Amino acid sequence: EDLLITLVKMITHLQDIDAIPIQRMCASCRYFAPFAHSDAAKPHHCHFVDAAFGQRDIRIDCREHETADPSFRAATWNVFTQG
Repeated sequence: EDLLITLVKMITHLQDIDAIPIQRMCASCRYFAPFAHSDAAKPHHCHFVDAAFGQRDIRIDCREHETADPSFRAATWNVFTQG
């Protein structure tokens, strides 16, 4: 789980410096709501499937991904990293 979150952070950093294009990760998706639930096992929410999910279920490559606009992505990232 920790390795997955570290990988997401590394990919996001590479995206931010324009080293790689936006990846189809939860962290850049318009449907992602980090820490929307009080359940520690499933704190995040995906509005596409309307379901809660946990850190270990964060996706790096999701077929349903829709890139969020930059301001939404930045706000979501801030919530995700503050956890």
